[in-house]
Amino acid sequence: MPVKVDIDREELVAPLSKTAVIIAEKIKEMLVNTPPELIGDIHNDGIILTGGLSGLRGMDKLIENTVGLKVRVAEEPELCAVKGSGTALSYMSGRKSKINPIVVINN
Repeated sequence: MPVKVDIDREELVAPLSKTAVIIAEKIKEMLVNTPPELIGDIHNDGIILTGGLSGLRGMDKLIENTVGLKVRVAEEPELCAVKGSGTALSYMSGRKSKINPIVVINN
């Protein structure tokens, strides 16, 4: 049977901090390999965190300190992927898509 367990924020710090540090280091590696024509925009605008991990307290500061760039959390970060997908679909409506539709054949 499922059981409800209350945990303190401090109990999550140790297991999540290792993962957070790995993510920050991977971002730093990615920036080293980013083409010069894109890195200028990133330096000017900074990094915007989206998704569930962006809600992890201090994640923005950890990345900021690791990579040396301004970092901020998006408004409603957990909804960014959905909103972006909707925007892309509305942009594509009315245009001929190069994506072939999936055809399902029931046997």
